Amino acid sequence: MKNIQQKTADFWRINSNKITLAISLIALVIFVVRGLYYVDHQIDNMDEGTYLLKGKYYLEGTYQPYEDGGPITNKGVFSFWILGLSQLITPGLRSGRLFALFLSLAMLVGLWLLIRRLSNQTWAAGILLLFSLNGFWVSMYSRALTQSVCAALITFSLLLITQKSAKIWQLSLGMALAAVTALTRQNLIPYFVLAIVYVIWQFGIRKAWIPVTTGIAFFLLFNIIYWPDMYEMMWRPYVGIMMRSFQSLVNGASSTASVVAQSDIGSNVIDHDYKITQELWVVFNTVSVYIVPGLFSLFFLITANWSRVVKSEKFKTFIFILTSFLVLSIIHLMAVFQNNNILYSLPIYPGFFLPLGLIIIPCCYEWMGEKGNFVKAAALILSIIVSCTGIGLYQHRTFSNRVMFLEVPRVRSMQILPGTTELWRSLENKFHWGYKNLEFITAAAYGLAIGIVFVLLCVVIWHVIRRRKPNLSFTRLITLCSLGAAILFSPTNYLAGLPSTTICEESVIDRLEEVGGELSSSIQPGSLIYWEYHSPVVLLYLDDIRLFPAQLNNYFYKREGGDEEALLEMNFWNDEIAEKWLLEADYVLLSEEAANNWEPLMNTKYPARFDKIDITENLTPDVDRSFLHVYKTIKAEE
Repeated sequence: MKNIQQKTADFWRINSNKITLAISLIALVIFVVRGLYYVDHQIDNMDEGTYLLKGKYYLEGTYQPYEDGGPITNKGVFSFWILGLSQLITPGLRSGRLFALFLSLAMLVGLWLLIRRLSNQTWAAGILLLFSLNGFWVSMYSRALTQSVCAALITFSLLLITQKSAKIWQLSLGMALAAVTALTRQNLIPYFVLAIVYVIWQFGIRKAWIPVTTGIAFFLLFNIIYWPDMYEMMWRPYVGIMMRSFQSLVNGASSTASVVAQSDIGSNVIDHDYKITQELWVVFNTVSVYIVPGLFSLFFLITANWSRVVKSEKFKTFIFILTSFLVLSIIHLMAVFQNNNILYSLPIYPGFFLPLGLIIIPCCYEWMGEKGNFVKAAALILSIIVSCTGIGLYQHRTFSNRVMFLEVPRVRSMQILPGTTELWRSLENKFHWGYKNLEFITAAAYGLAIGIVFVLLCVVIWHVIRRRKPNLSFTRLITLCSLGAAILFSPTNYLAGLPSTTICEESVIDRLEEVGGELSSSIQPGSLIYWEYHSPVVLLYLDDIRLFPAQLNNYFYKREGGDEEALLEMNFWNDEIAEKWLLEADYVLLSEEAANNWEPLMNTKYPARFDKIDITENLTPDVDRSFLHVYKTIKAEE
């Protein structure tokens, strides 16, 4: 037995680099193959269309960022410029998604280099394999969104500024990339600020002042060029959200508090007031997607052997990356709750900075304490049980069916009656909680039971192993078991195996290209188009058209009521403005819902003004009634 173990150890020592390199390459191939499938089959959304269209317009010079009456530049200019580059090659969603996939692949290569530097090649290969098997992550980074852009920027910024022997030009380039990160998505400015602090802390002011000055100058340059519009659109709302978030945290205010709209700009059309159950559902959906980096960070904070951490030469780098990951996680959670309209976007927000969470995993594992006390063990157990309960709540559609329809004895007045009934009927008769609430309650209870059983199983295993290894601490055992379970189940549908959006059996890209080609042939070049549909992606296939740019952001900038002049000044619109746009347009393209809203007005008030010339195929193959109603406007002189 010892000879076999020795031979195995010798074989691994000699061939480990080759094996782990092969695993890394296999992981990258898996990522690309899965990514190409998601590129073709994921349904499109508004964000993909706005990033690509606005980027195309800005790069071509059709509009300028922050131009009055132009597209709404509500994100950093680089978010549109970088993704818009794909449209200069070939307009359309396919090129945008392939470009995002390429950036994500480059990010993974940079991630592999970083983890190998901070730990070893085995960990680097393992993280890449974990990433490629996570359906949510692969699908998210295969969409034309800024997640892939920001993740790549952060990764290559870290690759440059975390080198112990980095030259000044490398640090300067790394800080410039950190600045671009903040100028791509304003929610990532904490990373830029922390990168400044880290470079000064790690390299000293004498070496750091040129790189830090370079990064700050680059950041200020774009703010000056686009002042004051960039401040009004990017920084002022962001600062307001952060201030309200911290105020809510201090004062205990409701997480769904919202700013009262000014009277002259009406009120939001989209104004969701989600309940606590829905908020918890989204939170634990996010927990399930990022459970591996999340648990490693949490368990490290609970069990950390700080004496080893402080003595390590990686101490400063680790603290910088860990702090960045935790700070960004917290502020995104707080910001989403302050703006409930984007609550269901929370699961994709950590995608901006996911590399930070993955890079720290090997260090967290290395520095977790071997020994623990009662408080640490209790904290670990509580974390596990809460996580399992929450994931049960998130998986209510899966778990509740297993529990709700269990046959249980009939009970009345504490007396067991003949026969059985379904569990949900028994609970409803006794507590009157309602079927929907019972779905969440029973699913959460199911998750709670799994958590308790898991903890008890760890206790049993610990008692068995202690007979041979009396020095093994329960804290260490339950930590390893929990992390192992998280890694094992992360690629499954119970945690993060499902994609981040709906998948169609047919090609979404082919359908968009088909419908876009038909529209392009029927709409005359130079036409002014009124657009009302959830995603403007199909407009990428129309050459030489004019739009009402505020409509690109769908109903997020639509208001009820309000003063017309004040609304237009702030890029808002309402039905009264929309009616004027309808009359100005050469063609009107409406979703089924919008057509049902506008056609009564068209038929009664303007009976001879709009000629319906087409109803397209469904833009999303597997979604019924996702077609467009196409109208040609009959001008008075015609």
